[in-house]
Amino acid sequence: DDLIADLAVGCGADYVKFFLAVPLYGTPLYANALETGALVHHEQYPRVDWRFGQIKSEEWTPQDISILRAYEWDRINFSKERIARTAALWGLTPAELKDIRKKTRDDVVFQPH
Repeated sequence: DDLIADLAVGCGADYVKFFLAVPLYGTPLYANALETGALVHHEQYPRVDWRFGQIKSEEWTPQDISILRAYEWDRINFSKERIARTAALWGLTPAELKDIRKKTRDDVVFQPH
């Protein structure tokens, strides 16, 4: 049972977006991630990237979370029932929207930190 995804589907919003927890330098989350060894980039060169996971755990990798984010965004916002409405909301044709969706999924590429 995925409470967040269920809420996103059932809340009636026209469009939903998921943001990953990003450990910003100087915040308690950053300190905790650094202390526990969960931070995936070097502390001397912190970078902010809202698209990709930057925290690891014993249960999942940053890549797992980033892929899940992209595919859940796609699944929830672009079901067959929602395509036309989302395209209109964005001022696009369904074909243009399809291209954006594919690019978003394809952009989940990981570079070494």
